[in-house]
Amino acid sequence: MPERCEPSLKELLSDPIVRQLMARDGTCERQVRSLAVSVRRRMAQQRRLTVAAQALPSRSRSHAACGD
Repeated sequence: MPERCEPSLKELLSDPIVRQLMARDGTCERQVRSLAVSVRRRMAQQRRLTVAAQALPSRSRSHAACGD
């Protein structure tokens, strides 16, 4: 199993300094986790769209096939 270079969200949110910063900023753990879920979903959707776009024939190939 490859070694991780970055701490997990759970590790970050349990760090006392991070907790102090969050308290100072008025941010709670639930907000951070909700943001992480939203970003993860958006990134997954973008990956799906990218894969789908790559599966489409390129414009130049499709025009050549039609004699354009």
